[in-house]
Amino acid sequence: MYCNQCGKEIPEDSNVCMYCGSRIITVEEDSPGDPCCCGEQRRSEWRSE
Repeated sequence: MYCNQCGKEIPEDSNVCMYCGSRIITVEEDSPGDPCCCGEQRRSEWRSE
């Protein structure tokens, strides 16, 4: 895993970057009911079948 701020490689379970001190934001995989961050779920709602 890499720091979102400085780009250095950090351990997978990190919450804070040990190099720059930035808080690490992790994105968990979407479950089927969660809206997609890229809008794919919304796009699928536009289609009428």
